[in-house]
Amino acid sequence: MCSESVIEEVALPRVEALLAGTLALMTGYAQAGAESTHRAMMASKIACNLSELAAHPQLSDAMRQLVRRLAGDWGGAQPPHAAPAALPASVLWHRSPATLQ
Repeated sequence: MCSESVIEEVALPRVEALLAGTLALMTGYAQAGAESTHRAMMASKIACNLSELAAHPQLSDAMRQLVRRLAGDWGGAQPPHAAPAALPASVLWHRSPATLQ
């Protein structure tokens, strides 16, 4: 049984850590509602990660080809149900509060 209070650090090779992070972003994207202002940013980061994976020498040629195709899907036209690409600057940049609690 997993406990939410336990945080386990796992040492992964860089390519596996990048893949794990990309899968986590994809999960977050899928779980975010269509009204979420973060979906476009997540889709952009997913495309960037997939492009980096597509060039990674530790992946097989077949896996790099698959990831390259996925990167094109995520980076070209936005995935289905994606948030609009143009977000107002107020969504992208937040001011720091004058005081922290």
